[in-house]
Amino acid sequence: MKILNAYPIHKIDHLTQPHHLTNINLESAASEVFLDFHHAPPSMIDADTQAIGAQEMMRHEHCAIKMVIDRDEDLIGIITQEALSPQAITQHQNKFTPKGDITVADLMSPRDQLIALDFQQLLSSTVGDILNTLKLSGLSHCLVVDNQQHEIRGLVDAADIAERLHIPAPQTSSKPSFLSIFKYLGGKRLAQ
Repeated sequence: MKILNAYPIHKIDHLTQPHHLTNINLESAASEVFLDFHHAPPSMIDADTQAIGAQEMMRHEHCAIKMVIDRDEDLIGIITQEALSPQAITQHQNKFTPKGDITVADLMSPRDQLIALDFQQLLSSTVGDILNTLKLSGLSHCLVVDNQQHEIRGLVDAADIAERLHIPAPQTSSKPSFLSIFKYLGGKRLAQ
């Protein structure tokens, strides 16, 4: 057995993440912008978590999207930081519901309203194909389902794509959608 050398961390050493390793463009493989749950576990939250606490938790974790699960850890929806904003909580509140009683389940996008891309199709697609497919939907994220294995395999997120394409953040406080990315790219030809 050998002993490895240990070194101090220098000020010039920086924290890296997989998406920092490659630049992407519209012709890049769609798998480059796909969060594969086989390689990174989904970020999950219980449906009965108080909305106020969930918003703070997601902000603290730098997490924009969480999979909402029931007691059996089955997906029942998706929650975003935007859906947990103080404005969204106040909008949902009525005179009979204290803010502290509003849960993630009250503000999530329910499973039956989510759309998904097919995993096998995604493997042979490009980033441009994803944007072309979703530009009219105006969505900011989309699940990916492996229909052969009957599993929710991952997630495609417009904010991640915008960051990877080096597109500046939108002027509004809202998260970029596929439509906003497409509009930003404007005259640029999307991959066919």
